[in-house]
Amino acid sequence: MQVTKPLIDTVQDVSALNKANLYLFVDKAKISKNAVSRHYNQLGIINHWDNFTNLVLMSPIQGNINLPMLADVLDDVMTSDAPDLKYMRDQVGFGDKIFNLALFPVNDIDGNYLGRVLLLKDISADTRSYQVSLTVTSISFGVIMSFIFISFWYFLGRIENNLSESEVKIIQGKN
Repeated sequence: MQVTKPLIDTVQDVSALNKANLYLFVDKAKISKNAVSRHYNQLGIINHWDNFTNLVLMSPIQGNINLPMLADVLDDVMTSDAPDLKYMRDQVGFGDKIFNLALFPVNDIDGNYLGRVLLLKDISADTRSYQVSLTVTSISFGVIMSFIFISFWYFLGRIENNLSESEVKIIQGKN
């Protein structure tokens, strides 16, 4: 993909269109701490250089993401996986919210690894809806099974009662 405007702007535009949080991270080995400080000063945002071990956040924070929790996840990924691989994980909890998380490698035109784009999609509402539907389904199943169980014992009792009455009639008929 060829980008005709700064990648940070592209990431923010795609984020807004897809109602997801997208963050651009650069590999710390590829950039100087002074360049990052100048970039943060131009954007007027807090310097996040020390939050992550291998990566530095280059795009502004969208929403209230817990950076220390995010740093734990990203640092684990960066130490366990090769940087040129994509990483996806369902239902990652950050505080009281649940997200789907994906990390995609960013390469330059020559294919050299530069960093990653992090995608966070808030699925808290969807997860709660799913949990409610599971609860309703479980309760419905319980009610149906109870009805079947009670009906079985009721009809079994009627059959047993009819057999008993038939036995009494046979004995009376013999007598």
